[in-house]
Amino acid sequence: MHPRAFLDGECGHLKKDIIHYSYKDFSDFMNKLNKQTTLEARKWFDTGRKMSFGHALWRTIDRFFRKFIGKKGFRDGFMGFILAAFDSIYQIISYAKYWELKQKDAKK
Repeated sequence: MHPRAFLDGECGHLKKDIIHYSYKDFSDFMNKLNKQTTLEARKWFDTGRKMSFGHALWRTIDRFFRKFIGKKGFRDGFMGFILAAFDSIYQIISYAKYWELKQKDAKK
């Protein structure tokens, strides 16, 4: 759930890397994960998107391997593993919240 950025003017180039600290600690990460997965599930539900457990599970596994192997998170040892695991679990938690919304809607 990221906002889009639009450029009005000339585009330049960075001379150094951007270091992006998106959370302070694991507790902050988990709080943000909870908020973001709620927004993602609500987006899927509100737009009528069809999501299955199998698809969510596949996305969870795929996201882990892309982060840990593809982006070389393994180089960061335990921290790389934890970040890849936390990042990938986003998909399955979003699906669980989506499923819950569907169940509540069916009972109406």
